[in-house]
Amino acid sequence: MKRNVEKKELELFTHLTVNELTNQLLEIGVTKRHINDHLVKYFYLIDKMYTFQVFNKNREYCRLSSILLGSLLGKDYYKPIINNLINAGIIQLIKNHRNFGDIKESKAYRLVNENVDFFVLAFSATDFKFVDKIINERVKRIEKDTQTLSRLFRTLSNIETSHIDQTCLSANELMFLHQLETYKFQTVGAKGKRVYNNFCNLPKSLRGCLRINNENLAFVDVVCSQMIFLASLVKSQLETQSITLENTTNHFIQLVTDGKLYEHLATEFDLNRDEAKDGIFQMVFSSNKFQSKIKKSFKAQFPQVLTVMAQIKEKDHKVLSHLMQQKEAEVIFRALDSIEYSKEVLSVHDSLYAGKSDLKTISDALIKSFQVEGINATININDQSKVKVFDSVANEIKDLHVDDDFGVFDIQEVKPEVEMFQLPLNPNDSAGKIFINLLKNNGIHFSMKSDSVSFPLKDKGFVIATASECYRNLRAT
Repeated sequence: MKRNVEKKELELFTHLTVNELTNQLLEIGVTKRHINDHLVKYFYLIDKMYTFQVFNKNREYCRLSSILLGSLLGKDYYKPIINNLINAGIIQLIKNHRNFGDIKESKAYRLVNENVDFFVLAFSATDFKFVDKIINERVKRIEKDTQTLSRLFRTLSNIETSHIDQTCLSANELMFLHQLETYKFQTVGAKGKRVYNNFCNLPKSLRGCLRINNENLAFVDVVCSQMIFLASLVKSQLETQSITLENTTNHFIQLVTDGKLYEHLATEFDLNRDEAKDGIFQMVFSSNKFQSKIKKSFKAQFPQVLTVMAQIKEKDHKVLSHLMQQKEAEVIFRALDSIEYSKEVLSVHDSLYAGKSDLKTISDALIKSFQVEGINATININDQSKVKVFDSVANEIKDLHVDDDFGVFDIQEVKPEVEMFQLPLNPNDSAGKIFINLLKNNGIHFSMKSDSVSFPLKDKGFVIATASECYRNLRAT
């Protein structure tokens, strides 16, 4: 499928040959001169009907902005070209959209015949000036001006596909693979700060076929990730306002941390997990006016959580999703940036991917990033095991044995109204003494029992991350 990019060719998906499209346009009265002048623009729009999910896999239809079309196809030409495709029975208008993201006006289209076989046509820049324009526009869709983005795009460019038996792929998978090989893109969401590229939107079945450095890919991701970041935002908002978390809010956080929120609501409404998840997402990402049975039940079970969500969405319901995505991006890219730059790593919103030999590397990095943030979560490690972020540190402490005598230390007083985090730990063995000294050296107040150490919850992220680094350094020496 690959072609020489130096030839400045534009490859477009279509189900029509040049002669077939020309004849269909002539039949509805389009002049031969117009067709010759704008032929590639027609095929460009047909290609959009096939490839729009490469850029946004959640869209059901191809959305086209009048502003973008005007700049690419020409203000005087884009409407007649679209109308001609509609009148020729090639595409159809589905609906109008207002204020879609940063685009003030867009319309949704789809192919009239969606189930026909398609193929690739190549158009040369020497024959069509429009080809040069589109190639230059595509170059602008590659953002790699930071070390994080540079590494991601480098890894994207180094993905290996030659070993894949393409006869086993569906037509849709072949289309995604072709775009990955010939038209790489990478952009950053203006408000949510997520990175979008070819790899993010690949079908999961195809993603599992790819290789890096001749290795199959392995991944780590966050269980119930959207709700994890929602819980983090809610908790942060309440703490900022010095409002005590209600028991129902703590219950919500615990369900989310355990990855059990969707199952909890699914049982109540006799739904499957995906149906419950869809209902929660609709409630979270809709305006405050939205009503549903799930929202009514959610309000009864987690009233404080819903109140905070409503406050955040009061002026613009999109603010909540943007804040959640920003927190997600912060955690994921902190993890990514902590990994040696020479290693090939990819991200998919709440996930990190690397060659199988680097599975532990990306797992440790993601866990540590959550620890620094002070967010507990359940991490799925390549569908082989799951671990809670802070449980991993407790286990690390319990497994450590040091022979040195770390002496006796004083119990420091903590104000009773301060919210505490309790870590299972024997403060009298060598590993416990290391941990206590770490707290003392950083000026953090604590209290002890025979089987645990407690310290202020607000210090949890710093303490756990510092402890992890401390124990790793001791093992190394």
